[in-house]
Amino acid sequence: MGHRALQFSAIHNFRDYGGYRAGDGNGRLRRGLLYRSAQHADATPEDLNKVVALGLVSVIDLRGPSERASSPCRRAPGFAARIFLLEEETGSLMPRQAGTVTLAGSRDIAKLMLDGYAAMPFRRRMKNVIAHYFNGLVASDGPTLVHCMAGKDRTGFAVGLLHSALGVHQDDVLSDYMLSNEGVDGRIAATAPLVRATYGKSLSDEEVLILMTVRSEYLEASMRAVRERHGTVSAYLETEIGVPRARLETLAERLMV
Repeated sequence: MGHRALQFSAIHNFRDYGGYRAGDGNGRLRRGLLYRSAQHADATPEDLNKVVALGLVSVIDLRGPSERASSPCRRAPGFAARIFLLEEETGSLMPRQAGTVTLAGSRDIAKLMLDGYAAMPFRRRMKNVIAHYFNGLVASDGPTLVHCMAGKDRTGFAVGLLHSALGVHQDDVLSDYMLSNEGVDGRIAATAPLVRATYGKSLSDEEVLILMTVRSEYLEASMRAVRERHGTVSAYLETEIGVPRARLETLAERLMV
């Protein structure tokens, strides 16, 4: 992740997703305002102190109640950031059908991921996740952190929408998304039990790897579906999610230079 990565002992996939050229090349996202990561259930005291040092005004948790109950995020004593929570289940990307993923084999898992991403923009739960994310951003005048379980699918799609809506070039949108493959071994070690609990205890290591990594064609499938139905990401956000253009303009003024 180069200069974007923040190093933690037990919080994975943590990075600054600002700094990209935006406004169709006429501006740039600020650094130090937009952070993304995986969950913080195993964070060390040193990790928690590093999070505090970021000066976050809010944390936007995209997980549902059952995920939070099984892997509660740790917080430093006196952590003062506002925590935005969803009170309905938000995962998983693919239907929970016992044994289906394991029996399908690794090639079919990748196809299931691709199909899941293509359908994701119009799933009720995902639309609620996206509304939750944008509402949290609008309500937060300062540094924010967004995360889900692994920080790659729900978080990746949400961040991709923000980047696209603010005029970040699609090459940079995909580049930021693909950074989730950096350090994946540590993330797999931390979350493989949860993945197997969701999709089947007999998942092979190869199958877990496919579920825990990203491919550019996944996010491209989501964005293509958005544009085929609505023309632009801004129109999708307004029509499907209820995020009016005025809110995007507010975010642009706050997040761009």
